[in-house]
Amino acid sequence: MRRAKFFFYFFLLASVLNLSGGCATLPNVTETIREAPAVQEPRQIASVRGLLSPKQSKALMERLQRSVDPTDILQNYSAVVRIGE
Repeated sequence: MRRAKFFFYFFLLASVLNLSGGCATLPNVTETIREAPAVQEPRQIASVRGLLSPKQSKALMERLQRSVDPTDILQNYSAVVRIGE
């Protein structure tokens, strides 16, 4: 009986410590946001042959926007994969 009581309290303590560890606060990101550059360079798209130029990346994104509905993620992904081949 004494041993069972010990294990019960041990697991109770371990459970409380484990559950209380998951209640962390969110990080303060205001410094990170302030340090981020206000103007970003155009993003480049990586293909099988390497990075596309900014001009090619922009043309590709415009073509994707014209050819695929913006809400259909699967079709967007399929279109990008087909272009990279």
